[in-house]
Amino acid sequence: MPHLPDGDEAENTSRAEVAWTVFVSFAKTVLRNESRTLWRKERSRQRINQTEYIHDFDQAVTDYYAVYDNIIVVNRKEYTIHNEALFHCLKQLPNNWMEALVFRFWEKWTDIQIAAHFRVSERTIRNWRTKAIQRLEHDMKREKEHQ
Repeated sequence: MPHLPDGDEAENTSRAEVAWTVFVSFAKTVLRNESRTLWRKERSRQRINQTEYIHDFDQAVTDYYAVYDNIIVVNRKEYTIHNEALFHCLKQLPNNWMEALVFRFWEKWTDIQIAAHFRVSERTIRNWRTKAIQRLEHDMKREKEHQ
């Protein structure tokens, strides 16, 4: 829960700032929960949904039951995004920003691991993630206004 001002501090804080703080907190929670949901579904899909059928001509065919349209591919791995607005906003981000978010929130990589993957500094990764979250907040707000 975000810090809500009280007393003298409340007089100096506008309603818009409080609303913005609540929205930022909400956006981060949505990203975290969506990443956890996707991680669980991916783990479940790997265990259950992949079945090989052997035909008479000795050729293996892989059958995947679940088919989703909102799939992003990062590092040769597929991630299904169930929130349509979040999917469109993620696709609008530069690839390195989106990949940094996926590695952090879905794969639970540290900044050091992400920086090593991209061969950049940890500070660069923090900047990418900050800018990506800001852009997502802006785009999600715009998507909500258009609905």
